[in-house]
Amino acid sequence: MATRKRIFATEQEMYACWSRSAGQRMVTTDGRNVLVVYPGIRTDSRGPDYKDAVVSFDSGTQQCGDVELHIDGRDWHRHGHDIDPSYDKVVLHVVGSASGATGLSAAVETRIPVAVLRGPIMLPGLTVLPCAFVPDDDRSVRDTMARAGLVRLLGRARRLAHRGAEAGRWQPLAAKISRALGYSANADMAESIGWLLIEPSMHHRLVRCDHEDRRAIVLGMAGLLPSQRRGAALPVTGDAPAYEAYWSTVEGACFCADPKGWRLRGLYPNNSPVRRIVALADLWPHMEGLPDLAVDAILSLADQPKSCAVELERMIRLPGCRYWRGHSDFGIPTRESDVIGADKAREAVVNAVLPWVAAYAMWHRDSSLLRSVVTLFSSYPAARLNTVTRHMQRQCRLSSSPPTAAVQQGLLHLFTVFCRNGRCGDCPLGNR
Repeated sequence: MATRKRIFATEQEMYACWSRSAGQRMVTTDGRNVLVVYPGIRTDSRGPDYKDAVVSFDSGTQQCGDVELHIDGRDWHRHGHDIDPSYDKVVLHVVGSASGATGLSAAVETRIPVAVLRGPIMLPGLTVLPCAFVPDDDRSVRDTMARAGLVRLLGRARRLAHRGAEAGRWQPLAAKISRALGYSANADMAESIGWLLIEPSMHHRLVRCDHEDRRAIVLGMAGLLPSQRRGAALPVTGDAPAYEAYWSTVEGACFCADPKGWRLRGLYPNNSPVRRIVALADLWPHMEGLPDLAVDAILSLADQPKSCAVELERMIRLPGCRYWRGHSDFGIPTRESDVIGADKAREAVVNAVLPWVAAYAMWHRDSSLLRSVVTLFSSYPAARLNTVTRHMQRQCRLSSSPPTAAVQQGLLHLFTVFCRNGRCGDCPLGNR
């Protein structure tokens, strides 16, 4: 009997096909019709192949989640996805061959729908995404993105203004800087640690400590000391006897996070949460003074975006101690660099400092300061591309990196509000 020819020779071919599948209809192995609303964003790290996809089944109800692709459907079990919690948000298992294909969530006994991707003949590259029809590098597209970026900035400012009314003046900024210091996969955990550190008695303890003791406390509260990770059956290379000794004297009075809440694998070494938490500990004594410095800098330099960027980012940058400049984790050396370098400082300014100053202006009904923030934001240099902004740059047909923070934040706003929620019909790019 003749062997059936494979439609796809490699999974890379499947990825190329799936990335153009918006608007396409498929049928699952159990007979359900499925519409691909948004194919999601390709990931290069451990876990499902596509994140933030949106699909719709017979009922018409949209489901948002992850998509996993395999040439052979049996690879779901062969690769251990059925026992890996990283795959619990998969809403569709797409295969080149349905032979033996199943999908079972590790956390819940829920069978994941399986659909066969039949190849370019059934998926000719047509798409319903409005951004696919905009001219390459159209100026009006960048203007639309800049307006979307401003919407994102002011939305963050309003939320911070609400938190600020409850938590005081500098605390929301400290929490958001904590979030910005965490790599995207650990942003929620990093922010939660930041909120714990602003508790008055803890804050006073931290600002009185020397550097090493402060690092021990913050790492201990984060659950990232070697003994804590070993206790949670997580791999650890090195030891930290001095940190462990000091932590043992204070841990009874401190909250300790679950070490398993952190993503520790599949990260660029200098984005290790251990190194980021050390950076947070080193920056903490300066947190309370940052608001006044930031407001003064923006009021005096808002019309000079490059000079203002240098001044604001200087407040965040930290060289770090000799050990942590050259290590990503205990016992793991890495390329020597500042614990908070230029790229991370810029991310912190754009994602935390500028929204906080806008919120401060809202609290005090200071229209002049708010105008200064908007003026600065519109011309502020863009941060380095990340997974989402790089994906959106390609999707929105931009041949070069976003020139300003406003355009870059606009890409994030469009992805967060419209793309990942299957709201392509409401997207500003389709209504210009």
